[in-house]
Amino acid sequence: MIHGGRVRPVPGERHQRPTQDQVIGRYPKGHCPLGHYPPDPTSETIRLGLDSTSFASLRFPNGPKGNLMRRTLGLTLATVAAVGSLAVTTPASAAPVAPVTAVTAPVAPAAPATDVSAAGSRLLYKYNFQIVKRKTKAGAEKKAYNALKNCFGGCTFPVKGAAKKLPTRDGTTMNLTACFADPFGCKKAPVKVYRGGVKYGWHFIAKKGHFDGTGSRIYFTIYRKHGYLYLGVRAYVTKPTIPDGLNKNTANRTWGTFAANIGHKMGSS
Repeated sequence: MIHGGRVRPVPGERHQRPTQDQVIGRYPKGHCPLGHYPPDPTSETIRLGLDSTSFASLRFPNGPKGNLMRRTLGLTLATVAAVGSLAVTTPASAAPVAPVTAVTAPVAPAAPATDVSAAGSRLLYKYNFQIVKRKTKAGAEKKAYNALKNCFGGCTFPVKGAAKKLPTRDGTTMNLTACFADPFGCKKAPVKVYRGGVKYGWHFIAKKGHFDGTGSRIYFTIYRKHGYLYLGVRAYVTKPTIPDGLNKNTANRTWGTFAANIGHKMGSS
């Protein structure tokens, strides 16, 4: 008899101390640990030790009463698990972190290691000029490149001091001279010529005494886009001695003339 949470003997019956099996949770057949439901007739014992046995391995009585026991215990365990999960909290002040988007600047072909590093240079200008005003067929880039390389200085390239043919050996020096509006006049522009692995292009690297500063670079590329043929030019300077505005305006006119000269040469070749 259970009264006030303590076991008391039934009048007329002799109180018996629980056996060792009863203490460790094993109950002989015919005794119910819950005091109401008969044990599973297919098993001699009922195990209730949840700290050593999972819920899935528990054995319940057959029939509606057993199902009720299973549902009740399952709901209880689910509630305990849910409450336990709330103990692991996330700081309320934590704000979502926005994704970082990398911004990559245009990468120019690397200069040979033997020349001055252009790490301290900056982009001065980037221009694209149409070589011809009409659409062209595939292979026009090769035709344009052949036209200028075989008739370079004093022909298509409008800067003084250029070789008659575009140098094919990397590191060849050309002592160019660029002229600006007064009061700046003409300036020395010694450069080394490099192909840099570009099929229809090349670039200059400024030598000591160049008005844009030692290590400055200028890249020339012939390409097609949507059928039209272009000359792309971009320049990076280190320590220019000419104001940027004048420098860019002069370059715009000079390289625009260069592109037009290539187109004329293509038409006559």
